Amino acid sequence: MTSRRSSRDRAEGSAKLVGGRPGGTSRRQAARNPEAVLQAAVDAINGGDYETGLKLAEQVLRVGGHRVAAEVAAHAALHLDTDAAISALTRLNKVQRNDPALLNDLGGVLCQAKRFEDAETRFRQSLKLRPRHSATLANLGQALLGQKKHEGAAAVFAEAVEIDPSSPSGHSGLGAALEGLDRFEDAVAAHCQALALEPDNRIYQDNLEHAYLQAGTGQAERERMYRACLQVDSDDVATTMALGGVVYDQRRFDEAKAIFERVLELGPSEKQEARSRLALNEIAFIQGDYETAWKNYVWRLKTGDVEVRHHPFAQWQGEDLRGKTILIWEEQGLGECLMFLQFVPIMLARGARIVYETKPRFAPVVADAFPEFEIMLVQDPPASVGRSDIDFQSSVGDLGQWLWPAFSTRQPQPLPRFASKMSEAFRTRYLHETCAEPGTKLVGLAWRSVVSRLGPTKSLRLGDLGEILAIPRTVFVDLQYGDTRKEIAKAEQAFGCTIYHDETFDQRLDLVSFFAQVGALDAVMSISNTTLHVAGSIGVPTAGLLSTVPMWRWEFDRDKVIWYPSVRLFRQAAPGDWSAPVREALA
Repeated sequence: MTSRRSSRDRAEGSAKLVGGRPGGTSRRQAARNPEAVLQAAVDAINGGDYETGLKLAEQVLRVGGHRVAAEVAAHAALHLDTDAAISALTRLNKVQRNDPALLNDLGGVLCQAKRFEDAETRFRQSLKLRPRHSATLANLGQALLGQKKHEGAAAVFAEAVEIDPSSPSGHSGLGAALEGLDRFEDAVAAHCQALALEPDNRIYQDNLEHAYLQAGTGQAERERMYRACLQVDSDDVATTMALGGVVYDQRRFDEAKAIFERVLELGPSEKQEARSRLALNEIAFIQGDYETAWKNYVWRLKTGDVEVRHHPFAQWQGEDLRGKTILIWEEQGLGECLMFLQFVPIMLARGARIVYETKPRFAPVVADAFPEFEIMLVQDPPASVGRSDIDFQSSVGDLGQWLWPAFSTRQPQPLPRFASKMSEAFRTRYLHETCAEPGTKLVGLAWRSVVSRLGPTKSLRLGDLGEILAIPRTVFVDLQYGDTRKEIAKAEQAFGCTIYHDETFDQRLDLVSFFAQVGALDAVMSISNTTLHVAGSIGVPTAGLLSTVPMWRWEFDRDKVIWYPSVRLFRQAAPGDWSAPVREALA
């Protein structure tokens, strides 16, 4: 926010021009000797007493409309808490009507209170009195951003930086607005301009980093940013970790390993240590050192990103499970649970009895896939408390440490457990409701992820699938969570395709229907998100579109994936460019 940055300078400068202190502070004295009362106001402000400064300056303003009094009063008001500042500036605007600077100040504090519509009104009133004022335009842009009016905000910020190209906040605001419009490359350019104007501003550095992540590009540029910061402070743990991450993203694994080992030498916080050790663990996975990787995968439970369940039983460490009962509890997301649940048939074959703790939405799916399980719903305190028939407990993600060798050499099951008996009914309904011709294929699509740091990097635009959407005799089925209506309408118009969205359920709430829906399809094309795991667990032929950033579960350079035999992987050749994997998947 740029609420009158020069107010303080003008007020303190005026103090040097006025005379001695008044003997009192009555309204009559303010009228008789306004300069003296105003000097007392400035002295109070300089001493940190903003309430007294405001009161004195406001007295001068009320008796004579003194211009400097308005500036001093506004300056004092802006140092009060938000509610008091709004009240004071509202009074000042009633006294000094049609003052563009006061209107701008009031809009600024309304923005701080997240009253963005009221703020927009004040900024527009100010601009009528002072057209094309760059700082007020930038503030109006912030108010529009607060209302998610990204198109209007982009236009306002563009006008602000046209008037004042030297305004870093204007360029930064423009970048934020362009991100809201999914114009990530343009956003990067705007944030670059802001940072060029203030190279040491950490906020602008963070904004540029975020824009690069949204665009799925800029890895080399981010690396240069981090290395420049480390030239100033070589022991900055957060920056060193960020450098390790971007080097890893560029697949320079040995170098990334050395950087994360350096983090451990710098005395990181507990969470920073856990994240760094988890990064080292993922590098071990990528490099095929599974013994080290599985042994240290436990660090994910110490990052604060995973819900850890506490059950009163011994941690399973590979003991013989014949005739024993083990409680397995979920952690991470649905995709990880589907992945790791594939270890459980090995345990069942070894004579284990399984109690599986899960969230209610996943419980019916697991119960149908594994009728051998006893299902326990997540609750606090855990339902396991007081039970004497359970011998061991383990998180689902810890099973790999003990079962990976048997899993990696297994023969895939011919009938995936997660296939749904309801899928045929979904298929019949979809073909009927889309008036599909005989021989029409149903192909599911998922293209976006928002649940992690890598979400933007993994995601693409529906329009990036244009070559796929042009396939004849195909009905595409929307498997993407969230509101996709605008994207679908735009794609259908551009490519002349049909993209069916099932309005009868929400996949985030009704997993039974979601699994049935995916099982109804002839094929699925998905980025690395939950849909890819669901389709793979059911056994649907699936094209997985992967970014250049390696994720250990998909390994590094293979087109097959050990977890899901029906999935084939197609990888980006360059960051942000989906043309190659889409074209290869089409072939």
